[in-house]
Amino acid sequence: MADLVDPANRSRYVHPFGFTGPAFQVGGVYIWGFTALLLDGLLELAGWSLPWDGSRETAVPDRLLRDRP
Repeated sequence: MADLVDPANRSRYVHPFGFTGPAFQVGGVYIWGFTALLLDGLLELAGWSLPWDGSRETAVPDRLLRDRP
């Protein structure tokens, strides 16, 4: 849990199609999309979320994309 709430592991993903949303990078795993959206909401609801830089953007790794533009 400490890794998930660490602001250094938080960013906003940028999908090649233009979608954006919360993302986590923990232990070599890139968490994005619906899973990251749920985690973000649960952390906020539980009161565990820490302030993080919402302007920090990361690209979704190519290995996780099925359809590329």
